[in-house]
Amino acid sequence: MSCEDRNSELHDDLLLKILSEIPTKDVVTTMVLSKRWRFVWTKVHKLEYKSTRKEGNSRVWWLIEKSLQLHKAHVLESLPIQVDYHPNDAILRNCVSYALDHSVRELALCLPLYRTQILYLPRNVYTSKTLVKLSLAGNRFLLDVPSLPCLPSFRRWSSF
Repeated sequence: MSCEDRNSELHDDLLLKILSEIPTKDVVTTMVLSKRWRFVWTKVHKLEYKSTRKEGNSRVWWLIEKSLQLHKAHVLESLPIQVDYHPNDAILRNCVSYALDHSVRELALCLPLYRTQILYLPRNVYTSKTLVKLSLAGNRFLLDVPSLPCLPSFRRWSSF
């Protein structure tokens, strides 16, 4: 019985399409499959982060922040983040800012908010040329929106 690595023969475009359909934490772990796969995950156009408290508070945001830092796709189609732990504002701003710097089109944040609080998003959220949809979910939040936002591609806002 031979051990053939036929997956590594697939074209990058097909691999990226396959990887875009599975959870991001699984996508990142594909780097250990072979040398060929080591950096393929960094070009995926859709990242999705979902976690629960059982995965650990700081570990979730560490994974999000580090994987975004390693990500190399020029355009990020969508970035939904649904977590049970609200990070400090600096980490959240870094992650959102990174996504916007990579031309994210759809950004969704589902964060637990235990009291009414101001959600400080980075300034480039309000001047993004590529952001089409922004979704925010949480119990209670107030957005700190500048007086003159400029979002030429923006089409849809939702909160729930």
